[in-house]
Amino acid sequence: EDGVVRVFKAQQLAKQHDLAREDTANGDRMFQDGQHAAAIKFYDKAERADPDATLPDSHLLYSNRAACLLELGRFTQAVADAKRCCGMKPKWVQGHLLLARVHEETKDYVAMLRVLLKAYDIDPAHDVCLTMMRDCLVQLLIQQKEGKPNAFTTGQGAAARMQQDPEIRELLRDPSVQRVLDTMNRKRDLTPLVEEMEADLAFCGRFAKLYASGVMVAGGGGA
Repeated sequence: EDGVVRVFKAQQLAKQHDLAREDTANGDRMFQDGQHAAAIKFYDKAERADPDATLPDSHLLYSNRAACLLELGRFTQAVADAKRCCGMKPKWVQGHLLLARVHEETKDYVAMLRVLLKAYDIDPAHDVCLTMMRDCLVQLLIQQKEGKPNAFTTGQGAAARMQQDPEIRELLRDPSVQRVLDTMNRKRDLTPLVEEMEADLAFCGRFAKLYASGVMVAGGGGA
């Protein structure tokens, strides 16, 4: 490939990038104005101009389009965009929270908690993440109390995790966790757990880790 061809390709790429930036900016304006369908059209054009997402901050295009799709109830597409955003920027908490919100809208609380745990690992003190965790856990526990099993309540492999995972063993020694689980076991009542999560958001993160490990079932801590 000679120098002339390289220059031509570079010029074409620069033009495509300019188009992508312009369409993204127009999409952002539509998004801010609440015109979600119009915003999506601009984001679609921006994606066609930069299909490999080579521009810096391309993840924002996918997060904003996912948010628009979410507003319009197009959940399958919103999940796809939010996942792509998370793949491009895995340490960006907001991307994971957006994906969790989509799962919340579809009442897929198992998927929601799994995503929130990724956000929690990035920033354990993020209040929005912890609040969403609390709400998600309440829904999962209500479903469990109604006799609806989920992927976290099968107990499969939980005993091994208790033996092998020092974090789980440490969580089970946590006084606040022990107190809540003991009360839940004796009274079969979710109230102490909900009250603890309302009073101490940090507890939500610890309890979510424990719940997602499945050891509550294996260890007799079911609700």
